[in-house]
Amino acid sequence: NGTVSHDSIRTNVIILDSLDLYKYIVGGTFFSIDSGFEFKLNPKEVRLNYEDWNVPADNYIRLGGDKIVIQNVELVNGVERITLESKAQAGTPIYVGFRELNLEYLSSMVAQEQTLTGLLHGDINLYPEKDNFHFTSQLAIQKFSMAEIPWGDIGLSVNQNELNRYDVNFSLTGNGNNIRAAGYYSAGDKPSINLTTTISQFNLGALQPIVAAQVEDLKGILSGQIVVEGSPQKPKIDGKIWFRNTHFLSTYLNTAFNITEENISFGPQ
Repeated sequence: NGTVSHDSIRTNVIILDSLDLYKYIVGGTFFSIDSGFEFKLNPKEVRLNYEDWNVPADNYIRLGGDKIVIQNVELVNGVERITLESKAQAGTPIYVGFRELNLEYLSSMVAQEQTLTGLLHGDINLYPEKDNFHFTSQLAIQKFSMAEIPWGDIGLSVNQNELNRYDVNFSLTGNGNNIRAAGYYSAGDKPSINLTTTISQFNLGALQPIVAAQVEDLKGILSGQIVVEGSPQKPKIDGKIWFRNTHFLSTYLNTAFNITEENISFGPQ
């Protein structure tokens, strides 16, 4: 929806549920200013997953100058917090922060089933310099679950501190899972990848919501290590993964399968 009046445009985005109830609302006003445009959130029109969130009345996002300037854009609902900040000074980052944010607010926007839950904490810093764009990010999800099946705690950092190079660190721990991955992707004229994933233990039952259409009663333990390196177009994959005490029912064949111990090896052809 939108309304034009003099030098301003009032607008909002509304997402309804199946009963036509207001599930998500983000509303605000665009103003024309000398250096470009300014957008202000309407404190009375910020709703996420049926809950109204607080935002300071003096918030704004200023566009059109040498740099995006974001002031007092902080959405708060109890202990949950989403923060956007960008100072006018050159060289300072555009900051996005999350504290105690329930993933259900985000996942339910696009999926009615297989709801994702967990508490998101994170910091993202973007440095939009013309000849040296780079960023740092550090995210963590506590008590991550999918369709009420717990996975554990997730950690993810992706940083670009060098031109065309992206360093990645990932971890999943807890609830019988222990997976870690680390490496980098290098873009540019000769892109390359180097990533090592170590699976000390992964509970295959956590995948049940994802494969429910093909497999039922999935159980077992996955472990191993995989190294991917070289060109993304033709990467070298090396390693081995083990399946132990694995059981599942194929819905297509209507047949149960049991695997006591088997492995799959990856290597040069």
